[in-house]
Amino acid sequence: METTERNSFMVSPEFEAFFDTLLEAPVNTKMCFDSIGRAIAFLEKDIPIGRVDVKIYASQNAMQPEGERIKAVLYQKGKKERRASLHFAFKTEVGGRTAFDIYAPLEYIYSEEEKRNLEFMAKQLFVFIGRARAAALFDRALSEDGLTGIPNLTTFYTHGSRLITKGKLFRYDALYFNVRNFKYINKRVDYQGGDNVMIQYAHAVCGFLIEDEMIARLGGDNYVALIRRDRTKDFLKYLQDITVEVDTSAGVQEINLGAVCGIYEIEEHIKKMGDVMDAISTAMQAAKQVYKKEYVYYTPELSKRILYEKKVAQEFVENMADGKFITYLQPKMNLKDNTVYGAEALARWKYQGQVVKPEWFIPMLEKDGAVCMLDFEILRQACSIIKNWKIRGKKPVRISVNLSNWNLHSKTLVEDILDILGEYKVEPEYIEIELTETTDYREYSIMAELYRELKQHGITTSMDNFGLGFSSLSMLKDLDVDVLKLDKAIIADIEDDKEGYKNQVMIRNIIDMAKKMNMKVLAEGVETTRQRDFLIKADCDIAQGFLYAKPLRIEEFERRIYT
Repeated sequence: METTERNSFMVSPEFEAFFDTLLEAPVNTKMCFDSIGRAIAFLEKDIPIGRVDVKIYASQNAMQPEGERIKAVLYQKGKKERRASLHFAFKTEVGGRTAFDIYAPLEYIYSEEEKRNLEFMAKQLFVFIGRARAAALFDRALSEDGLTGIPNLTTFYTHGSRLITKGKLFRYDALYFNVRNFKYINKRVDYQGGDNVMIQYAHAVCGFLIEDEMIARLGGDNYVALIRRDRTKDFLKYLQDITVEVDTSAGVQEINLGAVCGIYEIEEHIKKMGDVMDAISTAMQAAKQVYKKEYVYYTPELSKRILYEKKVAQEFVENMADGKFITYLQPKMNLKDNTVYGAEALARWKYQGQVVKPEWFIPMLEKDGAVCMLDFEILRQACSIIKNWKIRGKKPVRISVNLSNWNLHSKTLVEDILDILGEYKVEPEYIEIELTETTDYREYSIMAELYRELKQHGITTSMDNFGLGFSSLSMLKDLDVDVLKLDKAIIADIEDDKEGYKNQVMIRNIIDMAKKMNMKVLAEGVETTRQRDFLIKADCDIAQGFLYAKPLRIEEFERRIYT
């Protein structure tokens, strides 16, 4: 009897209308609720229904880090009783719950058959609301970044294509940017903390936007944007001072974040967003790896240069075998008596009939560690030069060789260096190994041990580019380094009209501190007599730069010191 009664309800014209209306319900949750209200109205002809409420509790998930709470009135006719006549709750597999409260009209009491039919109705509503919410989440997954909730690349392309169709895209600039030094923030906080920083950052940058502009996250700390051209300069300025909060062991701290950016002034002839993406990707690559600037604008010439660099990188190994890499020597001068203290070995590439400077190829080789091959080739050439001087009866000067920090990952680094010295019969006193300071604690620990081992074998060590990193001063107390090389950027600032005095004070204190720790100090990039005179007064030991000599071919260097 019960089955027959329920089946009669299911095949009634009112139920068919109810079910057909649900099937037409859109995936948008609010619009789905509206459709449900219209569907319930059909059933009200068979069963008096005063009001239907829904409460949805969704647990936390990747798309909804905060979870979700929804309360809505699906249907209402007349006044409701103080308490619901019926309550139906359904659990989801991931810990969520959907509950329905059904109110009968005033003074109406549902029969058992009506209760069963209303329970069946609630089950149908649960299924269709679940479908709508799942479809909405799927749509969000396709259009939004899962972590931050801002648009993703697909939405960026769609928005740009819409502007192309309207003939408006050429009024915008496209930008590709990422957070400068975000990896160091990740090392200060845990995984969850890093995600929290990224969420704050994403919403902060989106706070700049006005109608029809867009910012999308590509993943990691990479973003793309479409900004109206007359607002681009303001946006670039805005990107350099975004503040977020970080939980640390010392409490909540504020961190200012900057960005590195590639920009493309979109031209009127552009008809594909893929062309826009190619341009900003090229400009971004140039900003980070070639020019090392906060931002770079795309030009056709820039694209040619990037293509050229890729071609050069592909030919690296073959050119290495063919002896196309050669060593130039730049003199290091003793500031006290103006004599040659030593030399730095600098790589040059004889490529297609031209001598290419390292800034054109080192960044490419740094990407995947191929630079290590070049480092050891230059070390071999330096040893060969010293051996040749000894054979000819010339007193060798010490030659310093730069090693990329990629080499720190080699467990046999010291052994490999000593093997090359042994192969050319070069005493350790004639070779100096230069490493660049690091803020990576793991590299720092390896570097400290490497310096100790090299010194034990009589090899002089130096720290290159000192003064550019974030932890330079704190590192020195544990590093047994022989020579501290002041980066040319801080030497150039000596003559700055506004900040020159402060830089001079800083350099004097660094020199004083280094000497008290038994280190020599070398200043790179010395180009003016004013810089040289200041360094002499500050008691700096060694200078290197164009004021004395540019990097020289071996024969030119020999004429300078042996004639």
